[in-house]
Amino acid sequence: GPPVHLPADMGTVDDLDLVADSLVVYSARPGERKDPTDGLYLVEPQSGRLVRSFFRPYLSPTVADLARVAGWIKSSVRGDTIASLFAPCDTIFLHSIHGVALQRIPLPTKAFHLVDRPRQPGERLAEWTARLSFASDIFWLPNGDFLVLFSEFEHNLPRRHLLALTRGGELLFQIVDSPRLHAVLPGGAILFSSPTELATNQLVVARRR
Repeated sequence: GPPVHLPADMGTVDDLDLVADSLVVYSARPGERKDPTDGLYLVEPQSGRLVRSFFRPYLSPTVADLARVAGWIKSSVRGDTIASLFAPCDTIFLHSIHGVALQRIPLPTKAFHLVDRPRQPGERLAEWTARLSFASDIFWLPNGDFLVLFSEFEHNLPRRHLLALTRGGELLFQIVDSPRLHAVLPGGAILFSSPTELATNQLVVARRR
């Protein structure tokens, strides 16, 4: 089909998902510019027409500093609701496809380390971010629960952590050092990378009991 023409001020596009049959939602990076910009864009894929944009996460000076290097937004759509993560924040943000903010759900974990100070002059980026967590992906389960991945870096290698929680914010389980999660199938099966280095080309299928 024809290419999709995106708004010129969107910044880096990090994620997309299908909304009904005629729209896609793109996640962009609101922290790339000094002026506030939206993070979610609903676009007609055939014409490239922008239907609406919304979601401006709060950017304190410290968070804005971090968002310039790790300010991605990841989203997942279920029906007419968009669930989004903003990398520096330990929160799920819910919006309607009309751009109305519906709910904020704090992640029920103490393992997510928030940025609490600006980067010091001359400080290497890896030193500043070594103890910080970044929300990295979100999935709806068929029953309306969420799977959330967040990670931090040790010696430049990612450590991934997986949370399962209800829409009410109740923790269902937490996996430390989780293998990478790739997809949740319509029937509820969860596709992970193999946790062994010897099987990098294999996926593991898991299901909740």
